[in-house]
Amino acid sequence: MLEAVIERMPYTIVEVSGSPYERGFAYGSLMKDSLKRFLQREFYERWKDMKKDMLLFGGKCLDEMRDCLPKATEFLRGI
Repeated sequence: MLEAVIERMPYTIVEVSGSPYERGFAYGSLMKDSLKRFLQREFYERWKDMKKDMLLFGGKCLDEMRDCLPKATEFLRGI
């Protein structure tokens, strides 16, 4: 079944294990070039004239994540 999904999706599938932080670190290491392109396209280019606002917004999102989604926060910290 995974092969059928892979054929339909133009995405890279990676398998990681460990703690949320370890999984984030492994994912970030494996996908660093894709992540850089994603961040450039979706954040840095869109917010290029408002970098301070982008960082403030991101900080507020992270504050909420720490309270509601601690495992996801650790995953992001690993990345």
